Amino acid sequence: MSPNKNPYFRFLAPYYIFNYIAVLSYLVIRRYLDPTLIYHVDVFGFERENQALFSLGLFLFIRFLNCISMDEFLSTFFTFFKAFVIIFSLLGNWKLAIYYIIYCAIIFITCEQPVFEGKTNVVIYNSTLFNQKILMNKTKSKKVKENTFVTYIVFFYCHWHPHCNHISPIFSKLSNKYSCERLQFVKINVAKYYDIASKCNIDTSGSSKQLPTIILYEHGEEVGRVPKLNSSSFKKLKFNEANIDAWFELKKRHEIATFEINKFNNKMYKKKQK
Repeated sequence: MSPNKNPYFRFLAPYYIFNYIAVLSYLVIRRYLDPTLIYHVDVFGFERENQALFSLGLFLFIRFLNCISMDEFLSTFFTFFKAFVIIFSLLGNWKLAIYYIIYCAIIFITCEQPVFEGKTNVVIYNSTLFNQKILMNKTKSKKVKENTFVTYIVFFYCHWHPHCNHISPIFSKLSNKYSCERLQFVKINVAKYYDIASKCNIDTSGSSKQLPTIILYEHGEEVGRVPKLNSSSFKKLKFNEANIDAWFELKKRHEIATFEINKFNNKMYKKKQK
């Protein structure tokens, strides 16, 4: 469980600062471009630059509606706006475009998009904890007392994978909403623990369509997984809050877990009263 850091501080990290500069620098770059490129007017009276910016804005608005987090949208915004600047610069001043491309390359190489570090009830597990707390639940479940039963929803990710980092704030939000004594949210970096990736059949290659993978465990057994292992089911899944909630019936599981906790606590209270 991470400390309650202000989640918006990550937007002031070097990755964002240097990308903000890359975007705003267009206001300076355009002054050195061929004026006929920018101010060329078509038959409808629209300048070429305005046409391009309008098309880019429309595209980014559509992407914004489909993004699952602000992290994903800003990453998309930076990528396509820098592409726009590069194309315009190449057409209007290729030497300036080369400098801009070098600057963008430096950002890409040296600055990683920061990971969400705000309020969360997600617990980070390693191989030992995964085996002892989650998988060993399978062997203990026949002997263990009912009150110790825990359902685990596990987020398997790679720290270098952008899509995993974009979904991280969503998983944290769900943990704040549904986490309790009997329903616990866990994250495991399978880029670090290859044994877990192999055991859970999760492909961690750069071209993997299984990142991230979310698995639900009960009594040490896997009872639900997204995406499915069947290769024919690999498709672009939208890991937003509503979908993850529905895929694993988190609201229902939280209600059942809360009921069982209250039931056990009442039972223990009555025993003390006797």
